[in-house]
Amino acid sequence: MRIPFYSAVAAALAFFAAATSELFAADPSAYRFEDFAVVLKNNIFDAERRDRPPSRPAPPKPSPPAPDYFALTGTSRQFPDKKDFAFFTGSDREFRKVLETGQTIAGYVIETIGTNAITLSAADRTLDLVIGMEMFREPGGEWEPRNRQRRGSGSSRTASGRSDETSKTDQAAAPDDAERKHRLQEMMARRKQQMDQ
Repeated sequence: MRIPFYSAVAAALAFFAAATSELFAADPSAYRFEDFAVVLKNNIFDAERRDRPPSRPAPPKPSPPAPDYFALTGTSRQFPDKKDFAFFTGSDREFRKVLETGQTIAGYVIETIGTNAITLSAADRTLDLVIGMEMFREPGGEWEPRNRQRRGSGSSRTASGRSDETSKTDQAAAPDDAERKHRLQEMMARRKQQMDQ
């Protein structure tokens, strides 16, 4: 005789309820509602059960504020007025400008403009900024001069315009070039001997 499916399920649940009630009666403090919460969440016999909404990913952390910089890209003298100009670029629009002697940038006054450098002053500080250098400031920090950086590559660019990584690559490639040239000379010498025979 086959027992209907639902009857078997009902019997199993009744047995589970009876066993649980006996255990609970023996030690009521050993069980909490949280211990059975998973039964309510995953009850396959609940006709109104709904899928749990997918967990939302955590919002991305805000990126830290970018540092500020402005760099001297060139100087010029205009004739016949003999006015000197300094050309700047930087991280913000306020640093991308052309200025004369006596004008200010980032709180620094341009004292003099030379052929390849300018003199800046602010409060009790005076410094020379050479073409190919920049003033750099971390958020909340002070302006400091340094060699201009190549943006996006992480390698520093010196005043001569060559990056440190490029110089290292050239030095590493030098032995290979010398060896290749030596082999080429040997091959040419052997070829000449074959043609002379």
